[in-house]
Amino acid sequence: MIVLDEAHCLSEWGYDFRPHYALIGKVTKHFKEAVVLALTATAPPHLQDDLTEMLAIQFNVIKNYNESPQT
Repeated sequence: MIVLDEAHCLSEWGYDFRPHYALIGKVTKHFKEAVVLALTATAPPHLQDDLTEMLAIQFNVIKNYNESPQT
């Protein structure tokens, strides 16, 4: 299993600030049978598309909203 916490950082930082983050796709390609768990609280559709391309995998997106009811 490959676990990526704060996965949005791969996209946001992987192109210039932390270029080695963009290399994680080589790891996921090498370990093709590994399950990838990418966690983030901030993944709009364009970021999901970017992560899919960077990691060379197709995601099953699970959304959980922890909003408290307004009183």
